[in-house]
Amino acid sequence: MSLLAISKLWLEVHSPQPIQSQLREDSMLRSTSIVRMMGEGFKRLGKMGRLAEMQRKLLEQMMGPEAMGAVNANLQWFDEKVCRNFLCGTCPHALFTNTKMDLGPCPKSHTERLKTDFNEAREKNPSDPRFDQFQREYEANISSFVEECDRRIRAAHRRLEKTPEENAKTTNLVRYAGVVRSFREIDVACPLDAKQCSNSGTGEEGKVEESMKELEAVEALKAEKTEKEVSG
Repeated sequence: MSLLAISKLWLEVHSPQPIQSQLREDSMLRSTSIVRMMGEGFKRLGKMGRLAEMQRKLLEQMMGPEAMGAVNANLQWFDEKVCRNFLCGTCPHALFTNTKMDLGPCPKSHTERLKTDFNEAREKNPSDPRFDQFQREYEANISSFVEECDRRIRAAHRRLEKTPEENAKTTNLVRYAGVVRSFREIDVACPLDAKQCSNSGTGEEGKVEESMKELEAVEALKAEKTEKEVSG
């Protein structure tokens, strides 16, 4: 038996019970901490792995799978691993990159060589039913993508639309702005008592409704001023 094992055995036999309990608690805490750290490490590795995979697919789309050495030389244009949207036109995954509509990298192959083979085969044998099938799938996928874009646009417009209560508040604020402007247009020579003068600041204090009540008085004062200017 090693010296370390003998020391541990002696401590277990001769140490007081509180010390043994504390040692067990410390050991459990260390074990829990190690397990937690391992779990966080695995999560980070998983995120890094997913990020690396996304970066690899983006590089394949930008540089071509051939440059990345990821293309099977035996891959044909009609294989399931080939993106039919790419063959027929544009893949939605390649649109709106780095926007809210970004679909991320396409899981299927985008290879110019296969697209060329597809176009040549369609020219040689346009009656092949696979071409019509590919075209229908492409149009359906694009239509679905456009509908999703429209749905998000409508949702954004709904969020921007004001409720009736908000519209009423806006109307009151516009009317209040007219009241304040009218007060400022009245010359000092026009008689105003202290109460009327104080009301010009009512709206600024947030009391829009009280300011609205003074609109008629303001209009009367403006008319009186106009009469004085005409008679003078």
